Amino acid sequence: MGGGSVTTIIPGYVYATATVMKVCILAGLVSVVLPLMSQVLAHKAETTLNVPTLSVRRFPIWGITSTVLAPVTPLVGALVVILAQTRADKTVGPLISDFSQFSRVAVAVNLFLITAGTVSAVTSLVKHEHPRLVPVVGLITNAVLIGLFWHFEFYAVGFDQDTWAPH
Repeated sequence: MGGGSVTTIIPGYVYATATVMKVCILAGLVSVVLPLMSQVLAHKAETTLNVPTLSVRRFPIWGITSTVLAPVTPLVGALVVILAQTRADKTVGPLISDFSQFSRVAVAVNLFLITAGTVSAVTSLVKHEHPRLVPVVGLITNAVLIGLFWHFEFYAVGFDQDTWAPH
């Protein structure tokens, strides 16, 4: 097979994964700060207005799905690369040229999951799930990731860590 690090063998997938992790870390920080601020403001409003709340809340499955799919993509992409390697010709094993295709498939699967997260966020918003902030964070996170994947073209044939997507 030939030597090299993961970043030289499957750079599209590696850079896509790094991008997902960075955006998800930022979304996680926002997801912690905003609810805390919201709780403080709600508590102040509740004590000021003394309004009882009698709403029944259901589990926001679509909203949570919208925020969970993006962070799961690195694991799923890694499994795709591993499965692709096991499906390669058993006598020779995967060639270095095969890894470009493995990377493209892993990036495509990641992009599919991120798109599914976007659809889940929209579904949550249409169904009026609460808290509303969960699908909003999911929608923004997934939309940013789709934009970054589109801009950097991690899926491009010949994506390279030094030259990025060939044009």
